[in-house]
Amino acid sequence: MKVYFFAFSVLLLQIAVFPEFLSFQNITPDILTVFVIIFTLKNDFFRSIKLASFIGILQDLLSPLDLVFNTTIKIFIASLTYLLKDRFNYTNIVVKGFFLIFIIFCDIFLRSFLLFLKTGIFEIPSFSFFYILVNFILFYIVVLKDEYR
Repeated sequence: MKVYFFAFSVLLLQIAVFPEFLSFQNITPDILTVFVIIFTLKNDFFRSIKLASFIGILQDLLSPLDLVFNTTIKIFIASLTYLLKDRFNYTNIVVKGFFLIFIIFCDIFLRSFLLFLKTGIFEIPSFSFFYILVNFILFYIVVLKDEYR
C-alpha cells in the first residue's frame, strides 16, 4: 500500500511542481515511468502490472489533455521491462543505461504511434532527447542511491 501512496505523491509532484522547474518546451520528464521500470526490475509481473495500471489510470484521470494513453503505455513498459530484465546483467552501469534508453525510446515511439492512430500525424518530437536525458539522470540517481544503501 505504501508503494501506491508513494506513486500518487510523485504524480502530484510531477503535475504541480516539476513543470515549473524541469519543463522544456512543454515536455516534463515522466518520473513515474522511471518508477515503473525500477519497480518492475525488482518485483514480479503481477505486482508490476497492477502498479503500472494504477499509475496509468491516475495519470489519465489527472491529465489536462483528452489523450488517455498513459495506462496503455505504462502497462507496455512494465511488460517489456519484465520480459527483458532476466536477459541482461544489471550490475554493469552501462548496460543499465542502454536498457533505460531503449525503454524510454519505446515509450516515446509508442506515444507517437498512439497519437498517430488518434490524429493521423506521426511525429517523434525533436526535443525528445531532453526527455530521455532527464529520465536517464533520474534513473541513475535512484539506482545509485539504492545500490549504496
